[in-house]
This record gives sequence, structure tokens and C-alpha cells, in this order.
Amino acid sequence: MEKHQKSGETATKQKAPKALKSIYEDGPTAAQYWEAGNSNDLPLLVLSQRNNYADTSLAFGGMLEMEPMNTWWGNTFHPGAGPGHVTGKNDYGHGVGIGLSAANIDVMANLNKWIQAFVQTQGTTQGVGLESAFVNIGNLADSPFYATAGLSRVRFGMFPGAPWAASITQGIFRPGHVLNATLGYSKGPIDAYLSYIPDDSSHKASMMASAFYNGSFGDSGVTYTADAGYMNNMSVDGSAVANAMQTQDGGNAAAINADVSVGYEHANLSGGWIQTLNNLKVTNNAKAHTWWTQASYTAHAFARDFIFAVSYNQSQNTQQVAMPLMGDINHGPSLYGSKRGVLTYVDTQLFPNVNTGLEYAWLETYNDKDTNAVTLYTAFYF
Repeated sequence: MEKHQKSGETATKQKAPKALKSIYEDGPTAAQYWEAGNSNDLPLLVLSQRNNYADTSLAFGGMLEMEPMNTWWGNTFHPGAGPGHVTGKNDYGHGVGIGLSAANIDVMANLNKWIQAFVQTQGTTQGVGLESAFVNIGNLADSPFYATAGLSRVRFGMFPGAPWAASITQGIFRPGHVLNATLGYSKGPIDAYLSYIPDDSSHKASMMASAFYNGSFGDSGVTYTADAGYMNNMSVDGSAVANAMQTQDGGNAAAINADVSVGYEHANLSGGWIQTLNNLKVTNNAKAHTWWTQASYTAHAFARDFIFAVSYNQSQNTQQVAMPLMGDINHGPSLYGSKRGVLTYVDTQLFPNVNTGLEYAWLETYNDKDTNAVTLYTAFYF
């Protein structure tokens, strides 16, 4: 299951650092660090930068993410299943630690004008594995249509969270990295996706359709984004809900989502909602949903931009779903039955390729227990 989002991957991000290194390029490029982008949309991000490199070229990137300070406190949660229990073998209550959450190496190859390959390897304290591996077919300079096949997230929903801690909406419903084939469209303010996720031994295949729109109201300084999506079976999408269905025989569940965001100058207000459309055993014989809202403000000081943000998330009928906790990073426990949560953080680029910040996270379960965490995090991009 996905543990968290990458440092800097927030609902309102500052300008990403620049200049990837290519062994076939002379001098710096104008490309964004892949790891500083949104992992929900990695294939499109990589494809949008393909023309910064020659038609036959090889480029490398990566990230080292660590937490110099991570402390957590609150009620004690014992191992088990059901609300107020954690995965793993150890109790989760209070502690202090230093975390090394990810060490990623990325490789991109432009094979010709129309075909591009990308591989992302992730190392954590739990081991080393393949996080993303896909092929893009297309060239956005010539056509807004493209195709992606391989291991990646499907583009379903907009998931808020702090740079380290996952919000309830993200922790429960965000798709994981799964095998899929996607047809995409990207031009101007519109991005649209149609994805197919193959079946597994016990659950049917899934189709997903989503669309995203970014716009503004003339010269008023007001910008907005909106998206909506539908998935006919999320039990194979790699999310925490999907994992619960897989292990608890919860069946297949369709889902819908909608999100909206409005910004003015340095301020942004956003919110969204996602819900299953089937009554399942794993969702309390009812429909499960989460909703969220987030406010953020970007201030400029000391020659840097600082993002300040606070968000609130709430869920219903997710008692049997385990989402990742924000403390004890090196052991990566998950908590069953998170009902509501608050995240607040400040985030900045310390240097062009170093992102850092401080965050506070609070979760409450359906049986009225709660837990807190404060994390100082840093991510180095290359």
C-alpha cells in the first residue's frame, strides 16, 4: 500500500526545481525534476518534457527523502483488525525517530520521436522495489493524444495531504501503482484520461475515466481547477480500499469523485469528495466516502516562497480500511478506522533542489481514539 506522498507533492505546489542531467545533452535543460512533480500524473509529466531531450537520449534523476525529526503521541493502538487497531506486530502510541522514507533512482529513455520509456526504482527501510515502469507513445508537440502502458497510478482524483503525512482521503482512496493502459489527451486547460486496469485472481478488470480543467477569470487574478472521475471497479486500483476488498472479500465497488479549487493571487481554497457506489461488507454494508477541504497561502520572505496550508478530512463507512500513519516512519504502520483528521504544514525550497518543511498531523478513529505527529522533512532532488 502507498505510504505517503513525496515531499513537495502538495495540493498547491511552488515552482519546481529545474535541470535534469542527460548523458546525451550539452548543458542544463529546462526540465523539471520528475520527483518534484505530482506522482498521480507522472506519465504525463515525463511525456511533457520529452522534447527537452534528443529523440534518442537517456536521462537520469532521483530523490533522497528523509525525516530528521519525527515524533508521535496520543492513544495507544494495539495490533489487530477493526477501528483503533494497527497493522504489524508492535503497539503504536508515542515515540521519537529519524526516518529515511525513500531513495529513488529514475531513468528515462527517448527511443525515437514517438516512444519514450521510464523506470522509477524506490528504496526504503522495508526494501527496494519498482515503483513505476511505463512506456509513453506520443509527442505533445505534434498531437494532444497519447498512450501509456505499464506500472503507474491511474489519474483518478485530486488528493490533498502534507508533504509527508497522508490525509484520510489520500490514505484511503488514492490509487496505488498498478499495471494499466491509458489513453490520454492534454491540450490547453484540459487533461483527460481513459484507463484500463486488468483483473486479478478474484476481482474483475476496471475501467476509469476522468477529466481535469484549469482556467482563470480574465485578468482578475482568480484561477480555478475542477475535475471529475468514474471508476467501475476500484478493487484492483491499489488503494487502501482496494487492499481491504482483496483481503476481506469485500467484492467489487464502483466509485465517483469530484474536486474543485479556487485561487486568488497567493491564496487558494480547495475541496473534494469521493464515494463508492456499492454496499459492501468491507464498507459496513453501505457506501463509503470521504470529503476534504484545504486552504493555503504562499508568502515570500528571505528570497524564498513559503507555503502555509491547513486541511480537514472526514470519512464514513471506512472502519475496516487501514490507512498509513504519520509516525514511526521506518516501520510504516497503518491504522484501521480513521474517521477525521487535520493536517497543517509550512513548506519551502531551501535550495533549488532541496525541499524542506515542518508539519503537524492529527487523526481520530471511529472509536474515539486519536493520535498526533510532528515531522520535519527534507527531500533532495537530482
